[in-house]
Amino acid sequence: MKSFVNFSHIVFWDEMYGILLAVLAFMCTIRILEVFASSKKVSFIVKVFEQCGKDLFWNGVSFLYILFGFALFGLFLFRPYLQSYMTLYRCLTNLALAMIGKAIFTEMDETNPILAKIYYVFYIITVVFVVLTIFLSILGASIDNAVGDMKNDTNEDLMEYLMKRFASLFRLQVTRTNGTGRLKGLWFS
Repeated sequence: MKSFVNFSHIVFWDEMYGILLAVLAFMCTIRILEVFASSKKVSFIVKVFEQCGKDLFWNGVSFLYILFGFALFGLFLFRPYLQSYMTLYRCLTNLALAMIGKAIFTEMDETNPILAKIYYVFYIITVVFVVLTIFLSILGASIDNAVGDMKNDTNEDLMEYLMKRFASLFRLQVTRTNGTGRLKGLWFS
């Protein structure tokens, strides 16, 4: 007799493993950016995030606060009716999908048409139009400040300096000799 084997705990740990790998990849990317900070382009990106880091952190905290509020409210409204809102994790997943436009609105609308529309519209207006717009405005203001700082920065980029020095090694410099009027080429300065 064959019995059902429940692999839900394996799926859960596989998802946690995927999340851990995503966090590690992000941290490695940040480390690589620190290594390449000698480049003007990379140092510009680092300077932008240094200037807006604190503001983005608090914007992220308020975003998570709002997201968990909507998740708990969705859990309260749709948990008895929808499989996709049975747990807080699934509810957060559905809200994240709604942010990128892949929501399961038809199922919500079939269970409770009035509250589902109010919930969904209020979520989209609050999260997508307000919180993410604040995020973009913080980032835009920081980019403007960093561009102003970069215009005042007179330091030469490391790659530009190395390319100029490399080109100057092989540039032919032409000078006149004193009495003959002939041209004499010098390879190295």
